Amino acid sequence: MSKFHNMQRNLAFLAAALIPVLLVGILTAGDLNPPAPPTDPTSAMYNLADLYNRLNAGTPGAKRTGAFTEPVAAPGSTMHTLNEIMNKAPAVDALGATADQVLAGKKYWGLNLSQWGAQSGTMSNIGAQQIIPGAATQTINQGYHDGTGAVSGDASLVGANIKSGATIFGVAGNANVVDTSTGNALESQIAAGAKAWVNGQLVTGRLSGGTYVASTTGIWSAGGRWCNRGDGTVVDTYSGLIWDQQGTVSSGSFYTVQALCTDHWRLPTLGELETAVSMWQAPEYVTTNLRTQGIFANITTNWVWTSTRIIYPSAPHLVAYQTVKLDTHDGGGVYPNLNNTMPQLATYTGIFVWRVRSAW
Repeated sequence: MSKFHNMQRNLAFLAAALIPVLLVGILTAGDLNPPAPPTDPTSAMYNLADLYNRLNAGTPGAKRTGAFTEPVAAPGSTMHTLNEIMNKAPAVDALGATADQVLAGKKYWGLNLSQWGAQSGTMSNIGAQQIIPGAATQTINQGYHDGTGAVSGDASLVGANIKSGATIFGVAGNANVVDTSTGNALESQIAAGAKAWVNGQLVTGRLSGGTYVASTTGIWSAGGRWCNRGDGTVVDTYSGLIWDQQGTVSSGSFYTVQALCTDHWRLPTLGELETAVSMWQAPEYVTTNLRTQGIFANITTNWVWTSTRIIYPSAPHLVAYQTVKLDTHDGGGVYPNLNNTMPQLATYTGIFVWRVRSAW
């Protein structure tokens, strides 16, 4: 009797055992007729060992190529069980790959329930993407990269080539790299042999026999002493003091005029006021009318406060300050009348103020 006929006999016994099951449900099976007679090679089938090996290691498996022959020995040990085969079979896994995660054209077995079974990838094949850094952000293409792409570098990306205060791709600028576009110094204004960067160019000085010193900016008077800086101030180049170009325009008590002394302005000392208008220290001033020459807007011929304090031995509780009477001179000049210096109580009103401040 052939193996196939033995199988038919076994199936008959199995059918008898399943009769109780049929009472509660209907079982179905494949075609019970053989695909071909035993002598036909097309009747050959894979066995359970073939299924296990395919799932376990991808082994192709092999069916007989000729007619069925009876076994020459008794059956051997049991093959792999159905449980063992089932354990090797793939199972649904939500973490399984999807088509967009697999390179286009590549085949894979999908474990994701929505893409179960044999599938083909759809991920774009980018290959090698080359990126050259620039000012704008560049997007990296989505897809498969083969690992040969790169972001181009530049050996010139060093601090010495970057302006101070700027940072490019994490490289900070060198403190020596500065903007020299506003430079306007000439070779003749720089000491001989000294070097300076002017508007991007290295300039070597050729000024010999001295040191270049910047002068005071402004309009000089004919006498050469006073310089109107054009910002409401006049510089006395003899003393270096800066005077209010408006001159003596306000009056009041010593205390009330203090409100005018802000932003480094103050009252002059007696010595400073005398020096500013002294005919002895600046003879040319006497013949120059500072009011009409546009140096000072107004010079009073009245009393002017100074910050020089006077202490009366007989009345130390009284607070007084020296004042100076400014008089006119022949030719329109103004100078202090040294015979008219008078201490005044700080509360006395009607004394003018002429503001001054030190140079800085």
